[in-house]
Formats: sequence, structure tokens, C-alpha cells
Amino acid sequence: MQVEGKGNLRLEINGVIQVITAVYFVTGLKNNLLSVGQLQQKGLRIIIEEDTCEIWHKQQRRLIMHSVMTTNRMFVVTAIVKEPKEALEANRVQSVVKTLEETWHKRFGHLNHNSLLTLADKAMVEGLPKININGTVC
Repeated sequence: MQVEGKGNLRLEINGVIQVITAVYFVTGLKNNLLSVGQLQQKGLRIIIEEDTCEIWHKQQRRLIMHSVMTTNRMFVVTAIVKEPKEALEANRVQSVVKTLEETWHKRFGHLNHNSLLTLADKAMVEGLPKININGTVC
């Protein structure tokens, strides 16, 4: 799945509006995922003990989210999205990557198509599939 946009998401959790910044919009996801690492980078404190996860705002010293571990070892948070996904869609990344070929072309710093074919044909890059170049110019 590809990231199609980035924006801020307003959620209502236990009656309180929380804003999560720099959220990626991915069409097709049935559930939203929160990365513990990204939450820590935003300056939040994550406490996990005795099958309970708490996320605290460090400066304001207030509880943001609380969850009990499910049987499949997930921490589920139920929230109401206060701004529909269209708000994130409106902030789509300018150059949405639409094809596998474009993805790899951009990953390699806009490497020319013949060089991409060589990398794929000679299996020089792990994970790079055999691609078809459609003749479009970057």
C-alpha cells in the first residue's frame, strides 16, 4: 500500500479531542495504526505494564490514551475521527506514485529507466522486481 498524503488528524478519545500530527493517508487500510516509535519521537511518554498501555503528554502531564491488551497482543484504542479522511486526501503528496516503475525510479533518485532495467535484470538490488518501462519521461 502506498502513502497518498500527509496531514493532521483530530480524534475524539474518551470525550477529549486529541490531534496527531503528520499522519499518513493510505487508502484501503481498514484500521489505523499508531507507531510507538513515532509517538515517542513526538515527545509522548508510553508506559506499557501489566497488559496495559498508557500514552501521556510529557509537558502537560496528562493522559492521552489508555488501552488494555487484547488476546492477539494488540492495544486497541477506539476513537471518533473528527475530520473525515477527505481532509487528509486534500493534502495529498503532490506527486502521487501510481506505478511500480515510478516508485523504483523515484527511490533511486530518478535513475534513468535503462539503469533500472539493468538493476532488475541482473538482480543487483534485493526486492527490486522485474519491471516494465512504459516510455514515460520524468
